[in-house]
Amino acid sequence: MSTANSLEQNEQQKATAELLLFMSDFSKLVDLHVGTVRKILLDTVDATMATVMDINAATDFKLMKAEEVLVKNQDSSYASKKAKEVDTNFADPTAKVSYVSHTLSTHMSGLTSLDQSVRACLFSIMGSLSVDDIVRQRLEHLSTAMLALQEGVKGILKHNENEATFGEKDFQSIRQEMLSKMYKAFTMEDEKKVFSGVFGVVPGINQKS
Repeated sequence: MSTANSLEQNEQQKATAELLLFMSDFSKLVDLHVGTVRKILLDTVDATMATVMDINAATDFKLMKAEEVLVKNQDSSYASKKAKEVDTNFADPTAKVSYVSHTLSTHMSGLTSLDQSVRACLFSIMGSLSVDDIVRQRLEHLSTAMLALQEGVKGILKHNENEATFGEKDFQSIRQEMLSKMYKAFTMEDEKKVFSGVFGVVPGINQKS
């Protein structure tokens, strides 16, 4: 084997090794971002279920209180007095309205309190479910990064078709272009930190001046 052929083969082996390392790093990047999305979704489900449990607890508590109010109304001297007034003065609308008004007011107070508790819980659920926009953005960012990888691989294949040798320098050029597109795709700070954690400091891309 000639020296030229040996050098060419060596360059191709280096480029192949670099490509495999890059693919491994990119796989780690994808796993980390998917893991983040998965955690967001699981936390949302947990928060929603906890809020539903709060609603159930609030409802049970208010029902218990409502039953206590009913018992107290039946046993109270006021209720007994008003009940007798209703019985003895059935034709007197004032006594009947007063009794009914007092009873409804007592029960409505409990219902209003329950309504406020349930409303607060529902707002909490709505807040938890609003993360769908964040999840969508993160998945779009990851999709853009995958498209950058796809374009890079196409570039490698095209280079192999047009050039006799695909060496380490050729790959580094394509790698730099892929990393630049990927880094720009990740607009959130934690996404950029993940990128830097996987690929390190890349001159001209995430290197601080």
